[in-house]
Amino acid sequence: MIAVESARRLVAEPVAPGVLAPAQAFDPAAFLDHLTAHGISWTIGERGSGQQ
Repeated sequence: MIAVESARRLVAEPVAPGVLAPAQAFDPAAFLDHLTAHGISWTIGERGSGQQ
């Protein structure tokens, strides 16, 4: 689902050429929010919270 959404966004909203991380090519929160409709959830934890 992540690869499909990335391809869809590249066609709809072309980005600058070159090698980019997904977070550089797309707005990270909007991209991740779209995936919640497909059962993928996300959160942001505090640094140093012991999560790895």
